[in-house]
Amino acid sequence: MIYRQFALDCFFKDNPQVPAKPLIQVAELLHSTLPRPKAAFDQIKAMDKGWETPNEGLNTLIQIVKEQAAVRPAYIDANCDDAGEGDSEKTAHLMRQLVRLIMEHGEGIAPCVDSSDEYVIKAGLEEYYRLAKPGAPKPLLNSAAEERMKYTWEYQNIGPCNVVYMLTGGAQGEGGATPELLHEKALKFFREAKARGYQPGQIFYDCTVIPFVVEFSRFGQPGFNYINLQAIKKIMSDPEMKGVNTIFGITNVIRQFPPGRKMGVVRAFLQVAMECGLTAGIVDAVKDFGVKPPEDPEILEIARAFCEYDGSD
Repeated sequence: MIYRQFALDCFFKDNPQVPAKPLIQVAELLHSTLPRPKAAFDQIKAMDKGWETPNEGLNTLIQIVKEQAAVRPAYIDANCDDAGEGDSEKTAHLMRQLVRLIMEHGEGIAPCVDSSDEYVIKAGLEEYYRLAKPGAPKPLLNSAAEERMKYTWEYQNIGPCNVVYMLTGGAQGEGGATPELLHEKALKFFREAKARGYQPGQIFYDCTVIPFVVEFSRFGQPGFNYINLQAIKKIMSDPEMKGVNTIFGITNVIRQFPPGRKMGVVRAFLQVAMECGLTAGIVDAVKDFGVKPPEDPEILEIARAFCEYDGSD
């Protein structure tokens, strides 16, 4: 808990315009896979000059930015991969437009430039620093990974940035993943990033979240989320990496989940993850995830049972 608080203190010292909260929140609603922004992107793309001419789709995206900015998250996530339909050039253009909207309507909150395409991330970062004023907060880039490390170092040439590093290579239980292996990967990245000028608070490790429905197949062996949460404990208690952050896409835990108490499950899982040292979450910031505690002790008990399942009887 001491290391987790230190990481939070470092972040908010570097970003004084963001009110301190128990969790560094990355607001997730500007994502082109979600119904509301997806429909907005479709409307904009159907017009010749949809980003320049006032229209319902553009107004919707602006409203999503404003709604999220009003609750003061640390970042506003921008992901348009689905809207770009696999075309890097098209997706990069959309990312530049999203970054511009966040800059114009996000009340000074930095974007989280979120893409699986390195070219798209670069485009978003370039647009941010084309528009940013002196003293603007560092944006968050999601994400770096072992197989595309060179891009991570090149991003720093565009402007200072915080970066999410995916601890891949067995993070979902493949290849004999263990907390020790994920900690080792984190430490390797940390040492190289530090040598290239990154400060600990600029680094966010993502060990991934596995849906609880998948965990039903893990009886008799350590649960996926158990492995990942234990890795977070090791990372956040390592004195060499003091000040780094850990991050999850929290709502992944309820993928394929039946209708019902989904938000209760998310809050319960987040509570357990924060106890393990989680400092940041990609969340619906409007719902106060990480601020409002879980209300149902039974759901919390069930979530804790899944997250603590080490494979033993």
